[in-house]
Amino acid sequence: SRQCRNEIIRIAEYVGLNNDLNKKSKSLSGGMKRRLSVAMAFIGDSKIIILDEPTSGLDVYNRRALWELIRNYKSGRTIILTTHYMEEADALSDR
Repeated sequence: SRQCRNEIIRIAEYVGLNNDLNKKSKSLSGGMKRRLSVAMAFIGDSKIIILDEPTSGLDVYNRRALWELIRNYKSGRTIILTTHYMEEADALSDR
């Protein structure tokens, strides 16, 4: 549906994959695959999302973009994430 397509495009823009929507996942780089996995976790309006080191291996720009995605989608959800970055934990955690 149009609403589904719009949501996919919006999330793809957040994770920097809007120019790669027609590519197969096997042709994406490791960082792009990680961003795709996080984007997929947020589609479908799940109330509980578990992210295991979602920004590991990403450059600073893409790490911050994923932070923004998590912040924008955390309302009404429980997001559990693991990370090695204290700055990330401080920026994203409520508790």
